[in-house]
Amino acid sequence: MISIENFTDKYVPLIAQNITCDTLTQIISHRERKKLEIYELKVYKNLHKVILNDKGIPNLEKNKNNLLMQINNKLTFIQQIIDERKLLVKKDPRVIRSKSTISGAKKKKVNESGSPENNKLQRHAEAEEKIK
Repeated sequence: MISIENFTDKYVPLIAQNITCDTLTQIISHRERKKLEIYELKVYKNLHKVILNDKGIPNLEKNKNNLLMQINNKLTFIQQIIDERKLLVKKDPRVIRSKSTISGAKKKKVNESGSPENNKLQRHAEAEEKIK
């Protein structure tokens, strides 16, 4: 049983390599062709091994499991950040986190009105009052 995915994984690289080498052979010098032939031997040996070891079964299940594991790791990381934020807010509700990371977050204290003390609008208003 050869599936489309298996064909793509195993045989398309061989076809692409063949087309590339044929094209290069037509446009490069004789000296460079010798280098290309040495390189072709290495590449074709590897591609040949892959095809000989082919059992006709694509690695879809393995690829699917790898993707699911990556997604799960990212979700776990996001959940850790959320939990850390909740914990910080419980400890001190006046703390606002910005640019959070798991290892540590920058903290800003808030004034009585609930907005950050270094608020640009507040500083701008204070500056205008001083001018008047």
